[in-house]
Amino acid sequence: MVARRWWRLSGAASALLLLAPVSGIATTLLSFEHPVVAIPRAANVAGLVLVASVVAGLPLVIGAVVAWRRRFWTVTRRVHFSLVAAALLVAFPLLAYWRVLGLAG
Repeated sequence: MVARRWWRLSGAASALLLLAPVSGIATTLLSFEHPVVAIPRAANVAGLVLVASVVAGLPLVIGAVVAWRRRFWTVTRRVHFSLVAAALLVAFPLLAYWRVLGLAG
């Protein structure tokens, strides 16, 4: 039961990470405003989606360790889960560097 929750959280976090550019483009195209106004708004929307995916993905690092120790799934699924967790962990400093997370620096 716990393994399924971790797997679902992994899928939700990675889906959010992939949907960030789509949400920005959709915001730009559906706003019907001048690009000077629409593009910064789209960047804010995409940034919020990226922040949500990183926040949702941070617990996945702990979940990856637990999955390997308790042998939750097959090796293929554990590797996939670990790669998603690693990608979201690497995304955090990248988003902080580009100041998408709103951190001062």
